[in-house]
Amino acid sequence: MDNCLIQTPLFGDAGGLPFDDLAVSNWPTALTLKKITKIRVSYGEILDRLVIDYEGSTTPGVHGKSTGIRQENIPFGQHDYLVGVYGLSGPVSVAYGPTSVYNVQFVILNKETGQVTIKGPYGDSTGSKGTPFYVTNNIVGFSGNTTKDDAYIQSLSFWTNFV
Repeated sequence: MDNCLIQTPLFGDAGGLPFDDLAVSNWPTALTLKKITKIRVSYGEILDRLVIDYEGSTTPGVHGKSTGIRQENIPFGQHDYLVGVYGLSGPVSVAYGPTSVYNVQFVILNKETGQVTIKGPYGDSTGSKGTPFYVTNNIVGFSGNTTKDDAYIQSLSFWTNFV
């Protein structure tokens, strides 16, 4: 069976500046998907910035501004794959705009050892705000929207690959 690429629904608001990391892979011209090698997160009360590095690409997907009070780097080993993302999104105060992604957690599977690691939550850790979202499967790319001034992540969607 051939690979099947599916985009999840958008979690959050469709306004603002759209982004799609499949462009990092030169998709669909180059019909190849790049493995995620690192995720960098900048956050405070909400998710401010995501930077996703893809294997063999010199240009990472950079979304939002690095204004969060905390920053984390999540490196992926040779056998590590992103197989789940959980989070909360929803309306926020006027200071932030109509919606934001309050927090995210990443589920990483080491396909060699079978070990599962959960990283996060990054952002509001109380879990008291927003609507939960979750995606499971082999996640190969990020898309979504930042605010019009690119200040923070307004929504997320994910590209999953069924093999």
